[in-house]
Amino acid sequence: MADQTARTPSSHPETPSRGLAAVAVIDDPTRPKVICLDCEHLRAHDGRGLCHYCYGAHQYAGTLDQYPVLRTSVNHQARMESFAEMYLRRPRPTLKELAAELGVGVRSIERYRAAYLRQHAQAVKP
Repeated sequence: MADQTARTPSSHPETPSRGLAAVAVIDDPTRPKVICLDCEHLRAHDGRGLCHYCYGAHQYAGTLDQYPVLRTSVNHQARMESFAEMYLRRPRPTLKELAAELGVGVRSIERYRAAYLRQHAQAVKP
């Protein structure tokens, strides 16, 4: 039977072979970069102040709870207002452009857009 010891999060190689999907995530210029709290390298942020590699390793090892969820200083309502201002610009920016300007992921922008459209749909109803 193969050795099933948990990989320590900071033992990842500098250039692991993890497939094209992982490379696309890491090389995406719209993703914010952080100095990882574990390995201390400047890399794409994956959450909790960890880089993509260390987040995955801690998730696999079951030790993510050692790193608390980060809270931003900008509240949700302020971000929604900023989104609404930018979303109404002409020409309308792409979701990636909006995400880069607000410092969030594209998925967050999709959520902001859905909330914005719901608000305006309710305002139009008689």
